[in-house]
Amino acid sequence: MTAAVRPMQSGHRRVTWRSPALWLTIVVIGYGAWQIGKFGYPNFVNYPRAAALAVVLFGLYAIPYTLLVTGLDYLEPEPVSLIGTALAWGGLAATAVGVTGGQALQGILAKLISPAFSDQWSPAIVGPTIEEPAKFLGVIMIVLLAKGQLNSVVDGVVYGAFVGLGFQLVENFMYAMYAVAISGNGDTVSPVVATFLVRGFLSGLWSHTMFTALAGAGIGYALVAVRRPWWRRLGIAACAFVGAWGLHFVWNSPLLINGFGGGLGGIAAVLLIKGLPGLLLVLVLVGAAKRSESRYYADTLLKLEDPGLATPGEIDTLCHARRRHAARRYAKARGGLKAQLLVRRLQMAQAKLAVAISRAQGNPAGTVYDVAGRFRDPVAVVERREQEVRMLRGRMLGLGISDAAAPTEVRHRVHWNGLLFRVVLVVVGAVALAVVIRRLGGG
Repeated sequence: MTAAVRPMQSGHRRVTWRSPALWLTIVVIGYGAWQIGKFGYPNFVNYPRAAALAVVLFGLYAIPYTLLVTGLDYLEPEPVSLIGTALAWGGLAATAVGVTGGQALQGILAKLISPAFSDQWSPAIVGPTIEEPAKFLGVIMIVLLAKGQLNSVVDGVVYGAFVGLGFQLVENFMYAMYAVAISGNGDTVSPVVATFLVRGFLSGLWSHTMFTALAGAGIGYALVAVRRPWWRRLGIAACAFVGAWGLHFVWNSPLLINGFGGGLGGIAAVLLIKGLPGLLLVLVLVGAAKRSESRYYADTLLKLEDPGLATPGEIDTLCHARRRHAARRYAKARGGLKAQLLVRRLQMAQAKLAVAISRAQGNPAGTVYDVAGRFRDPVAVVERREQEVRMLRGRMLGLGISDAAAPTEVRHRVHWNGLLFRVVLVVVGAVALAVVIRRLGGG
């Protein structure tokens, strides 16, 4: 889906208080906040300890996900204001729609087919049918608010993931408080911990964050693949949405619940079979999109043919996370912590320079606005980025470091170290998963 797609050269469209999209977003999120507040307030009154613990646990849970998702787009990080909007839409607007619409559709299923069928299959049918469109609209609203910010497939993945993360956090809080209420033990924290382990630790990798990230990738493709026929772009976006719906359906369905038994092996098999294929699909799409975006920005810097701004080795290093970290460690070995920080700042400045050049080329009229609606002259932005890069390079030279590239032998070593790290991470994760499932009585 992404191999031939390059980031779209576009500037920001100014967002003003006259924008219908802005007011629509405010109204919908406000409505969601009102509805979620009606649920949350009684829980904080009746179960203050449990509610506070749920907020802390799921808040901590969000930190590594936020770092992971924001790190996907190193070359062009997204504005905090739009990330916050995506989280708010998912956590408030989409969740409110999911609660009210889900109850109505569940009742319809019970009347049309049978209450037994509704009890067994409504999570698989109602969940994705109500929740996925609500989350999908969150990414659409980001496009309407700031189209120039969503100019690659990776951007679509990032915004989709944050909409899904917001939904997942609030929904998990609601499930935790429901578990406290039905336990009948008052303001106890054990149901909150159990919910956190099951819905956060065990299900977090392949839940709403992944579903909406896939749908967001389709929106990103539809926006940036301007050389493709419109029907193909819309078709890819539709397929991505259907894929998100399908993954959600499979995850919520009762399929395989008893197919492998109730022991540790059976539970682990169900988790892997239901969740892992979708996770791998999203990772493959993200990897392909990142390679396409990196090649585009690398070509942008190579065309400068100015080693004072970026050497070929630095450009190659800039496009790979492992090599960027290797270059920083190599600089630290030669010049200490100060050199490491300088190399990091230089890499960030070079990435911003590549993005600035791309936007300047795509906006010859010079009408570029940032997300706050402030006018930015693209040529002046490029000049300022160039000055920043040259200033940082001068400081590096003062420490005796000529460039920020990772040596060839370091790159190979980082590759194997990274592979070993992933293997160890998988093993540790599997052991932790086994321990948690046993604690929960799974084997």
